[in-house]
Amino acid sequence: MHCESALTKRIRRQIRGRVLDFFAATAPGLEEICLGELRLLPLSAKEMRIVKGGVEFRGRLHDCYLASLHLRTANRILMRLGECRTEGFAHLEKKVKALPWELWLHPGCIPDFSIRTSRCRLYHTEAIRERVEKSIRERMSAMEKDAETPYVPADGIHGDKGISQRIFIRGIRDVFHFSIDSSGEHLHKRGIKAFRADAPLRETNAAAVLQIAGYDSREPLLDPMCGSGTFAIEAAMMAHRIAPGLFRDFAFRDWPSFQPGRWRHLRREAREQIIAPGAIPNIFASDADEKACRAAEQNTVRSPVAGMTDISHADFFSFSPAQRTAQTGLAVLNPPYGLRMGTDAQSAQLYPAICHHLAKVYKGWKIALICPNKKEVEKFPFDWNNRPFFHGGLKLTLMCGKVPRSL
Repeated sequence: MHCESALTKRIRRQIRGRVLDFFAATAPGLEEICLGELRLLPLSAKEMRIVKGGVEFRGRLHDCYLASLHLRTANRILMRLGECRTEGFAHLEKKVKALPWELWLHPGCIPDFSIRTSRCRLYHTEAIRERVEKSIRERMSAMEKDAETPYVPADGIHGDKGISQRIFIRGIRDVFHFSIDSSGEHLHKRGIKAFRADAPLRETNAAAVLQIAGYDSREPLLDPMCGSGTFAIEAAMMAHRIAPGLFRDFAFRDWPSFQPGRWRHLRREAREQIIAPGAIPNIFASDADEKACRAAEQNTVRSPVAGMTDISHADFFSFSPAQRTAQTGLAVLNPPYGLRMGTDAQSAQLYPAICHHLAKVYKGWKIALICPNKKEVEKFPFDWNNRPFFHGGLKLTLMCGKVPRSL
């Protein structure tokens, strides 16, 4: 006869029907886009708001799974565990020990820590880590001793070989906030691309560019500087309703509170939403670097977007979109910059040449162009919308607009 453990009872009573607090972290400037994505999801609660660095939202535990599965622009999703005001280590240890760590960590699991403080009396991050780790160990040890029946992980839990857990601790003016990372690896890692080009654009940023530029899956999408194919793959996933988290793993699968049956149901629903590819792709990618083209081809052929893209080896300046499609659509360009470009003089020559070629052969096309240099933005000949864009620690500019049919 099955004997339900005390911990299982606690999880069922305190977690599975309870409304929890979550935080979807984003790159700077993408909070509004992430909020729009969250609003489209059938979350059990509709409380959400933009805060610095992301979007706070409320929901049940399975809403975390849903957001992890479907958000395209979030970097990671944290679950809030609690907060406390403290000015001394003894008080901090007491407050940490009162948190229900056994609901989120398995016995013997001591997580990694990400700790930052601002204007706190407790500011030494290593000392904070030692006290928090000690308190978690003591709490977990006490819970194990009190347990009437050992906890047996549900089907789907990874156990000792699972993903490392991470706790985020943020101290602001002596108030410490504790969160557990539900994602594991950064969410731009879709579990699809095996080959990457130099300085690749993150998939989360590529998805944001496509949304900002107003990508419509019914129109052609062209990436003539494709690198390893990030834009093409993201566009194909959006056009065919492929959930970005469908082919990767998550840290929440190692939580004692994990609901494997609900997770399988959400994944099954996501698979049922996928639209099969048509006979002819309308997503086109090319690059002057033959090695990058091979990487893009391998990434698409071995991925769920196989057959949804058309990749060719071609130099942007000798290529015309009319060679691939008679329709106009959206062209996305992430030209080389920084170390990939070489000297400032080379970079200064590149963007005027890009603009000249756009004006010549991309008439009527919508364009999304990433530019690293403010001087080049100021000299840009088209009257387009510009917005700051952050990638890899660099503050860039994303320029979006339409090439006039007559100049």
